[in-house]
Parts: sequence; C-alpha cells; structure tokens
Amino acid sequence: MNKQTKRTPLYVGGVIILILVFLAFFGGPFLGLGNQQRSKIVFGRYRNREVAYAAGNYFAVSLGNLSNQFQQSSLPQSDADYVLWRGAFDEALFHEALMYLAETSNMDVSELAVDTAIASSGQFQSADGFDVTQWRSLTQTERLRVRRYTREALIHNRVLGDIQSGILIGAPEIKFIEDAAQQERQIRFVSIGTAQLADIDMERYIAENRSLFVRIRSTRLELSGTLNEAERVRDRLEEDGSNFTRILQEYSVDGGEASDSPAGWYYFYELARQFPSAENVSSLLEVPEGRLSEIISENDQHAIFFVQERLPVEEQNLTALLSDARAYLRNYDTVSLQDYLAEVAGDVAADSQRNNSLTETAKSYKLAIEESSYFSINFANNELFPTVEGESAEILEGAANSEDFFLSIFSLQEQEISQPIAAGNSYIVAQLTGIRTSDPEFYEFFDSFYHSQNERWQGDDARRILLKRDVVFDNFEETYTQLVNNQNTQTP
Repeated sequence: MNKQTKRTPLYVGGVIILILVFLAFFGGPFLGLGNQQRSKIVFGRYRNREVAYAAGNYFAVSLGNLSNQFQQSSLPQSDADYVLWRGAFDEALFHEALMYLAETSNMDVSELAVDTAIASSGQFQSADGFDVTQWRSLTQTERLRVRRYTREALIHNRVLGDIQSGILIGAPEIKFIEDAAQQERQIRFVSIGTAQLADIDMERYIAENRSLFVRIRSTRLELSGTLNEAERVRDRLEEDGSNFTRILQEYSVDGGEASDSPAGWYYFYELARQFPSAENVSSLLEVPEGRLSEIISENDQHAIFFVQERLPVEEQNLTALLSDARAYLRNYDTVSLQDYLAEVAGDVAADSQRNNSLTETAKSYKLAIEESSYFSINFANNELFPTVEGESAEILEGAANSEDFFLSIFSLQEQEISQPIAAGNSYIVAQLTGIRTSDPEFYEFFDSFYHSQNERWQGDDARRILLKRDVVFDNFEETYTQLVNNQNTQTP
C-alpha cells in the first residue's frame, strides 16, 4: 500500500495559519481584472455583515493564499481567475459567519495577543527576531490593515476552535478505527446490470408490458386555452380531415396559439409521459390509422393527434426494441429492474456456489469477471483508507456506500462465494480471493492525520450549519461578471 499523504485543498477548512501576504495588504494582484482592487467591492452579505474585497482584508488575503496554491495549475488564466475569486468569496463568507458568532457572543482578543501574533509572523522576522525597522517602514494605513486582519484571524481561529473542540476524538475511537482498517481483502466479482439481462428476460418484460412499447407515428396539434376552444378546433378537423396540415397551419398563423410537432415515431410510453395526469391518453392505442384522437389535456394545454400508423411489438426490429426496453427499465421502472436483476444475480450466486466456481459460472452467463484492489472497511470510500475499486471503478463505487457490501465481504472465508449484493443500480456476486494485513507504515501518521481530517470534517459541518440560505445574500456571479465586463471595456 502506498503511503498516504495529506492533501491541501483550495480552501482553508481548519484553523488559519497567520501568513501575512504583503501583496494582499498593499493592493495585491487583481488577477487580470484591472486596478479596481484598491476600492471595496461588495460581493454579498452574511446577515448584516458585508462580504467584500478590500486591500488587506480577509477576502484579499484568502485570494492571495489561493493564488499562491494555484500557481502550478494548468488551467487557463481566465478559468483560474473565476475559481480563485469564487474560492476567496466562499472563505470570506464563512469568515463573516464566524465573526458574527463572535460579535453576538462578545468574543474578542487582547491587543497583546495581536502584538504577539504579528511579532511571531515570518513576514517581520529577521535573524535577530522581530524586525522593528521593517515594521516601521509600513505606512500607518498598512499597519492598521495588518492589525485588523490579524485580530480577525485570531478571532476566526478561536471561534472555529471552540466549535471543533465540542467533538473531540478520543484514543479508544481512533484505536477502533485502526483495528477496523488492519485487515484488507480482495475479491473476484461479476456485476449484473441492465446490460447483463438476457434477451429472453427482456422479451418477457416487453410481453408483460406490450402497450408501453407500441410505436405510433402521428402529427400533433397543440393548443392552449379552454377545452371548449379545443373542441371547436377538433370539430373543424373532423369536418375537413382530408387536409390536416392545411388546417393546422391555418390555426398556427391566425390564432398564434397552435403548434405542431413533426410527424415521427414514438413509443406509447413516451407520449404517455408527456400527459401524466390525462386519463384518456391510453385512447391513442385504439385510434384507427388515419383518424383523429380524442383531445388529450394536461392542465390548460390540449393536444389532438392525427394517427398515421401504429406498429405493435411483434412487427418491430427486435434488436432495437430490446435496447430501448433496457433503457426504459433503467430510466423509468427501477422497481421492476431491481426485481429482475436480483433474480438473475440470485441464479448466478446459486450456480457459482453449487459449482464452487464463480469463473465457470460467469462464462456460462457470459459475464465479465473482474478483480478488485485490496481494501479495508472503508464506507463511502473515505480518503483515509484505500479506495474500494475494481478494474471498472464505477462498478464498486455504489457498493462502497452499502453496509451490506462490507458485512458480506468481511464475513466470507477465503474462496467463499457471496450472496447477491446490491451495488447502486446493479448487483454483484463476489468471491474472496485474498486477505492481508495493512501496511504498518500507515499507522505511523494515522493518529495526526485522522485528527486533521476530523477538523476538516467539523469545519465542513460548521459551514453547512451556519451558511443557510435565509441568512446569506450571494451576489458573487453578478458582481464578478460586472468586474470582468468592465475590465474588457477598459482594455484597448
């Protein structure tokens, strides 16, 4: 197992490190958006607090820090600008939420704490300690910016620290997680999804639901207005049905409320889904060819169909029909799909256990067989542990979100074959092929990494709790677009 390393995200999810970015204090790069950086630009609000960019404030420092992290990115500069500004806004919004909590709780930090933080900052350090000359070289405005930012950063850290300290991780919990991760397992498996349903199963499904797959070629006249108005139009069509197109065009031009869809083939289920509350939509299956349908209504919209041809399932191309029926199952009838897949997966598991060979059974069912990587009990593929994945990563992606998957796999004896396991929109049948102990190097850094990761999780939870829609005014998109447009008009 490769030794894992902590990844630094593009946002600060935990406690802020007091890095004083000079460019941000003294104006800073506006990332190609002109010289507007010296004025305050308001992007939104948190309750009564502005979320604004101004030289040297929290928004500006976040932008500078993110810009430094982003230097190695291959994104075009235009894309980078948006990503960085959006990230800085999100950080500043969360910062204002924490400052609001501090304000309403009368939380503050002392001048001594601010002095100590500035004095210990690397920006003002020399070989002899705090560089007084460098500090005195700043203007009074620049010093005030540094002090204001430092004070807010300290308060930010304190509030967030209080939130995180409410959910401390004890040694027994960490030991439990370590123990759960010590054993890793590998499986050989087959996946049973819609593509694996045998043609005979699909033919049976089509036979049981044949009306859904009747194909109808028709022209449709759509009308808005009252049902009485629609009935008058239909009467007119009945009187002169020999020229449906001419009458349709007449209503289109004169009334401006009629429209037609071009003649084409549709499955009945496609038409029925367009009129979900219309009780008479099934009458389309009975309309004689060359005749008008009843008025099919959905709210204040009405449709009249001129049925040209109808094709029952027996007269259709079987290959295309099977493919379309699989798509219908996957998209619209997941209950029946799961029943079919569970039945097939049950047969595969029973045959494999009887033959004591998943490989041979897979051949007889024409199923592809795959090998997973080694993995521990890693629910939802948490980044702390090795990812649950196979040769086709998406197949086990759903399984990793299932407790039944881990209960089943970690209860198998070596070479034992499982019962069917639900894995998202498919089922898998697995055979345990390997058991090993996790790499001991993993535990050398697990304790500190877990604490750090937990702080990040708590920070994310705090964001979700504090940044509710009713207390946030997010005007970032409009403001950013206006800045870009202004810059483009100023560019020669």
